[in-house]
Amino acid sequence: MTSPSSPDNLGAKNERSLVTLHRAISGSQGEFSLILVSCNCPHLQQQIANRLNSSLPNPPERIVLSSDIQTLYTTIATLLRDRQPQTLMVFGLNAVQALDRVLKATNLSRHLFVKFFHFPLVLWVDDRVIRELIHCAPDFKNYCGGTIRFDVADKSSPSPSLSPTSSPCSLRSRT
Repeated sequence: MTSPSSPDNLGAKNERSLVTLHRAISGSQGEFSLILVSCNCPHLQQQIANRLNSSLPNPPERIVLSSDIQTLYTTIATLLRDRQPQTLMVFGLNAVQALDRVLKATNLSRHLFVKFFHFPLVLWVDDRVIRELIHCAPDFKNYCGGTIRFDVADKSSPSPSLSPTSSPCSLRSRT
């Protein structure tokens, strides 16, 4: 019997999370939808994002936040310049220096996301950012139905792998 954290179970769980993420994006085209994706491994985030690029009819647009941003809404709106992408994936929130201030401003401006963004907004976060969201931007976080989580194997177990080369952060196992 395999343990819940075994590479096979972890890989299957991550594959289910990928299907959930794909459905969440596909099911909310043309309307604002906040999708929180929790993953503590940047390499795994990129693997998942690349898989989505190849599986969705319109690959999501990606932005990486600068560590010195002041507000999330204004930063995104400025980068988009009135464009409405099919899907927008935002990386780098975990590196924002004044995260609590940015999240508090996000909570205050949450209505602007719904009013002006007519696309799914996928925020890639880690465990720390989730805690800060709950604390500093609870109303904004409530726009999201639930957090889609991707986990990595602990250091004592073999790494599941998306590709034949093993990495410490991987989506699924290959046998």
